[in-house]
Amino acid sequence: MDVKTAFLYGELEEEIYMDQPEGFVAHGNERKVCKLVKSLYGLKQAPKQWHEKFDQTILAFGFTWCFGCTTKYSQIIGSLQYLTNGTRPDISFSVSKLARYTSCPDKTHWGALDRVLRYLKGTVSLAIHYGRFPAVLEGYSDASWIAKNSGSNGCSGYVFTLGGGAVSWKSAKQNLITRSTFEAELCALDTTGTERQNGYLGCYRNFPL
Repeated sequence: MDVKTAFLYGELEEEIYMDQPEGFVAHGNERKVCKLVKSLYGLKQAPKQWHEKFDQTILAFGFTWCFGCTTKYSQIIGSLQYLTNGTRPDISFSVSKLARYTSCPDKTHWGALDRVLRYLKGTVSLAIHYGRFPAVLEGYSDASWIAKNSGSNGCSGYVFTLGGGAVSWKSAKQNLITRSTFEAELCALDTTGTERQNGYLGCYRNFPL
């Protein structure tokens, strides 16, 4: 199998047609199109079909799936991320930081994780409340620029509220290196604006901001 042309090996599940390639138009059939027999670079199905073809080939040689060993630390982090995405924006930053050490947590990380769990236990009765009307969508963003021991990337965070309660939030490491606190804040503001325009909040476009 030639992996350099990997996407050409995928077997298509749908009927797909394409224009005849420029320079290879069949004489007398200029108005006809080509029916693809296999996958082709540029198709949105190509990566998926290649992955399935690769799986079938490797398994045919006798290889088996090898699943990673899930540690107790990563299991707890996964559960906390589930809470973070659903109803607990207040622990987003802490969980985002702790999730960076799932491969090699030490006593410091375990101690911080224990504090998060104890905080959750002590605030289990708290809830997001939506009460103010008329409903106005409000957005807030913030950033930290190269915090101590965080590497060379800053951290961005945002939260959108509707009727006084949070409806969308995120805290994550920035994907570029900023040169000042001002630039880090602009990066966070851009991420916030993108979420407002194109993300989950797109359905709230008619709400005043």
